[in-house]
Amino acid sequence: MKKIFMMFALCGLFASSFVSCDKIGDNTNNGNGGNGNIDDELIDTPPSNLTPGEHKAKLEETAIEFVNYFDPADTEEIVKALIALDEYTSYADAEDYYMHDMINDIIIGAKTFSAESFAQFATRAAENFVIDINDPDFNEYAGYCFEYDGYEWICRETGKNHSIMAEWDNAEVEISWDGSSTYEYYYEEEDINYIVYVPQTITVSFKISNKEHLAIVVKPNVINQKTISPSATVSLNGGYSFNITSNADSKGLSASVTVKKNNKVLLNGALAAAINDFTDTDNWVYEYYDEWDETTHSYIEPYRYFVENVKTGQAQLDILNLSIVASGDFSGMYQDIEDIYDRYDAWDDNGYNEENDRKEAEKISKLVNEKVSMVLVYNNSKEKIADIVLQAKRYEYDYGYGVDVDYDCEPVLVFPDGSKYSFEDYFTERGFSRLIDTLERLAGDFEDMF
Repeated sequence: MKKIFMMFALCGLFASSFVSCDKIGDNTNNGNGGNGNIDDELIDTPPSNLTPGEHKAKLEETAIEFVNYFDPADTEEIVKALIALDEYTSYADAEDYYMHDMINDIIIGAKTFSAESFAQFATRAAENFVIDINDPDFNEYAGYCFEYDGYEWICRETGKNHSIMAEWDNAEVEISWDGSSTYEYYYEEEDINYIVYVPQTITVSFKISNKEHLAIVVKPNVINQKTISPSATVSLNGGYSFNITSNADSKGLSASVTVKKNNKVLLNGALAAAINDFTDTDNWVYEYYDEWDETTHSYIEPYRYFVENVKTGQAQLDILNLSIVASGDFSGMYQDIEDIYDRYDAWDDNGYNEENDRKEAEKISKLVNEKVSMVLVYNNSKEKIADIVLQAKRYEYDYGYGVDVDYDCEPVLVFPDGSKYSFEDYFTERGFSRLIDTLERLAGDFEDMF
């Protein structure tokens, strides 16, 4: 139940993993938590005159077209090389455990075409290998190439002070960086002024038999202590490209992702949230008093600051000609939901209270529907397919020793003719059998490959 707020307020965190619309190219925050060029007008798109069944056929066609753009064979070589690298590095120094996380990020990105995984890898690469807060020229890996000879890793100097290389089998990877910007950061709790050196550009190049299969270019773009605008571009064998941009300042956050194949836009999305001073990390520090040891402890929780202080938010996710657009006023919403939990506690002194559980789900659904607008539209013809709302639903679980009951909020499609379908009832195996067959074939291709 408590995930329902984050499903809307932080939907951008998930949208950035998948996300297509021509108006989302520029990710400007506008200095006031702006909407990142999300097409707000799509919220009020005129309704389509198609029936729910006719929409279902069009949605399945779009989904099948989208799935067919991705070919597992395009990334077969790089995934196999990375699996080998992960095996070889398992014999390396135990302190390099984070290397396995980085390798796993690329494997997932290459297998699932995930922009989020590539962005996660770029972040790990920057944190673990490039940025040193004390000395921009000090890095124990810089200037070396690590070559696996079949038994162990051999280290040799390359003469490139801003480069790290690894070679194994017929593959090689190089992480390099250039330029350096200096920033000062005052850490109030320790009364220390840190000097932070950040590269202007970080590049990752992955080659197999001298052919580049993956290239990542990251621009950290730290404007000042309270403003950052990082971006990353990814090129993947098979003609795939990913462009990821984001911005965070004292007024709000925004981000966008575009995924293409051979210049054909497949996915594109954007998100934005208005929130004051989120980039002031001092706001993430909270304290609590531990009665056991009678001391006060501090902890960092940016999530808590976000949900308690976010004002408005918008998000847009497009898949080819299909768009989901959401816009909401989240001011005070987190506290309202907490109040509902407190008032309608499903568990009291007498055990489970089904009536309270039902009311809790109904109240939260009503609150979200009042504060958040979400629609499913065709972005090429500017026609609304349906509104998306929440409703309470009763679930029963039989564990063999009795039936447990639970209420939760479920998403519902409300079509222009007034007909309503829960996602579970609309997106059925029978109704989308052709899409399921396509996905199963794709999954089979992956299974055969590995």
